[in-house]
Amino acid sequence: MAVLPGSAFGEDGTVLRMRVATALLYGETGAQREAALASADPVALPWIATALTRIEEVLADLAR
Repeated sequence: MAVLPGSAFGEDGTVLRMRVATALLYGETGAQREAALASADPVALPWIATALTRIEEVLADLAR
């Protein structure tokens, strides 16, 4: 997972802040992205559930 410091977006460099890119959260293909946007429950889609689990793991590691 790639992250950038908040200072890369003009935020105060003395504050601990990061930005997480979520562009691929919706899918790697056009069909997956369309399915995610059309879904009543996108979190139930396997590629989104996997991505959210990975984000959760990374953030938990940062909190340690």
